[in-house]
Amino acid sequence: MKKILKKIVTLPLFALLLCSCGEDRSGEFNSLTQENQWIYSQMKEVYLWAEAIGEVKQNIYFSTPKEFFKKLLLQQDNVSFFTDTLAATSYGITYSLMRDPLGITPSKTYALVEYVEPASVAAAAGLVRGMWISEIDGNRITTSSGNRLSTGTGVELTVHTIDYDDIAEQYFWDNLDKVTLPAATEISPSPTPVTTIIDDITTRSGYILCNTFDGQEAADALYNALATISGEAIDNIIIDLRYNNSTSLADAAVAASPFIPAGKQGTFCSLTKNIDSDSRENILTPSGSLNVSEKPLYIITTARTQGVASVFIKAIQAARNDVRIVGKASNSMALYTECYESPYLFKINPVTAYILDATGEPLTASVPDFNIDEYSNYYTIYPLGSKQENILNNISYIIANGTLPPTE
Repeated sequence: MKKILKKIVTLPLFALLLCSCGEDRSGEFNSLTQENQWIYSQMKEVYLWAEAIGEVKQNIYFSTPKEFFKKLLLQQDNVSFFTDTLAATSYGITYSLMRDPLGITPSKTYALVEYVEPASVAAAAGLVRGMWISEIDGNRITTSSGNRLSTGTGVELTVHTIDYDDIAEQYFWDNLDKVTLPAATEISPSPTPVTTIIDDITTRSGYILCNTFDGQEAADALYNALATISGEAIDNIIIDLRYNNSTSLADAAVAASPFIPAGKQGTFCSLTKNIDSDSRENILTPSGSLNVSEKPLYIITTARTQGVASVFIKAIQAARNDVRIVGKASNSMALYTECYESPYLFKINPVTAYILDATGEPLTASVPDFNIDEYSNYYTIYPLGSKQENILNNISYIIANGTLPPTE
């Protein structure tokens, strides 16, 4: 009843704003600002800092919904976000911009292709991990033009690979090709695009690249991938969260359950409106039919590991002492956003709570046990899941020796 009353009493206040010279223009005002009125009523109800939202000046209501939403946010809130419900499109490329790694033209910028979504236009055009893009539509890439690699109506790319000259004993740019990308399309991340077995001299490890926990399809994909590698007499499990940017705590709890010993499924995390209060909403880890918690677990994280992945990791670490994090620190999500779909063509995703980890402490980033720069050697970028790939090669050494390999 509280929600209903708030929404009923809010709207009549707006009606008073356009009553002037005896002429009631409230109907005109309401018809022009109804989208922003909806945003205001929702934010006053669910926003973590709702009490900080005061009365809004009349002219602000004539902003676009996206602009209006941003004006309601606290200055320090860089987490809440606004989305159009129109389908987002992408070329399907994950990349990093950097200066010429060979040092031939130090001022020249390249885009290193780190990952290509399997069902994307980039994959269909032949782009693969390890390629380097130097030009977009015949123009050199710059830090400002690099975003044209994310989405658009189509681009022509100049791409290269790096090769090694055994006689000269040096690396060089090879394979200058043109790749044409058609218009970006709507794509969703493939939950587990790579599942493989890595054989070493004395051990076998099951490797899964897990890009998302969100949704039933992702849960089924992870379950099937775990079932597949479990049937291969493996000694260890490697879960690669390099590109995992999941948002659903409930789905992440389901994803974590196979890795938590039976009987230890408890609080996955907690949500609270007041980080100093004992009042909290607990999200539980469900029990499932598949459990692989007897296998030592290695989790790969980087700065691209975002969203609820840190919650996933913390919950497993709280239940076990044989979990090792390898790579770089993830970006933690200490503030929880929830999606509210409007009656219009947009959604708002405001911060609604603080996240406490499985131990009841404020959520922090996952700090690696073994700190590795996945691109410490830019010259040889191997496919994800390949034993030669930098991080996986290091994990193989860690499994065998308990430490990182010595530096040269």
